[in-house]
Amino acid sequence: MPEESPKATIDETTTIPYPFTGVFSEIVTKSVGFGATKRKEKIKKLWFLERDEQGTTFIRPLSKSYLPSGDPAEIPLARAIKNFFPEPNIYMTRVAPKMAEVEAAVTKGDEHRSQDEHYSAEFAYKEALSIDEFHIRANFGLALTYASMGDKEKAKHTFRTIVTLEGSFNEKHKHLFNEFGIALRKNEMYRESLEYYLRALRLCKSDENLLFNLARACYDNDSHEHAVEFLDKALALKPDFKEAMMLKKAIGKIDPSLLEPQEQDDQPPSDEATNGAA
Repeated sequence: MPEESPKATIDETTTIPYPFTGVFSEIVTKSVGFGATKRKEKIKKLWFLERDEQGTTFIRPLSKSYLPSGDPAEIPLARAIKNFFPEPNIYMTRVAPKMAEVEAAVTKGDEHRSQDEHYSAEFAYKEALSIDEFHIRANFGLALTYASMGDKEKAKHTFRTIVTLEGSFNEKHKHLFNEFGIALRKNEMYRESLEYYLRALRLCKSDENLLFNLARACYDNDSHEHAVEFLDKALALKPDFKEAMMLKKAIGKIDPSLLEPQEQDDQPPSDEATNGAA
């Protein structure tokens, strides 16, 4: 049985600065064995804790490879201070070096991808994913590489991983999220594009650009009624959304019954309307 870590105590001056990342431990009680041999045992559980620029605190469990795993879960700072004990040595000797190794491989992949060096980019991203299979930037980069290579099957396989990770739709990954959405459309992966944006909408319902892109995905799937529905929601958030208005008029030329009479005119859609805002 591991030795219990001393508990941090809460007082008016106890806090954790932000932004911040570190490793903390928690002693938890776990039932082991069966029947007459069943007993309770205390074990040390390791958490990767981070505080963002707004001071919000998140935790993720550490994997056996000493890397953060899963989607971040928000936790009250007071609970973290009360129940967790800092493990700076584990962070400095095991976690930080592993994370640096992954980031270096991903950065190398990004550099190769920006130079259209697809095979070198693929190798670098796979190197990162061999250490951390759920690394969001590496999965996005690999999927974008496959899309650029025109390898739809491999792009679809990586797409399946991306849509299961809530962090894929986080604000800090927005540029990758948008780039991948465009890549799906350019590769005529319309069904995947629709699924992708619907997944994002469940996490963020008030983004007019996301609603427009979802409308564009519906348009690509010949689902014009649903496209107009999402365009109306986008325009409710941003009434002067030019691209949304033009795409709606383009749909009206295909099926005038979907528009109000005053919304119909002879203006054709521009490239902006058919290529999307993101």
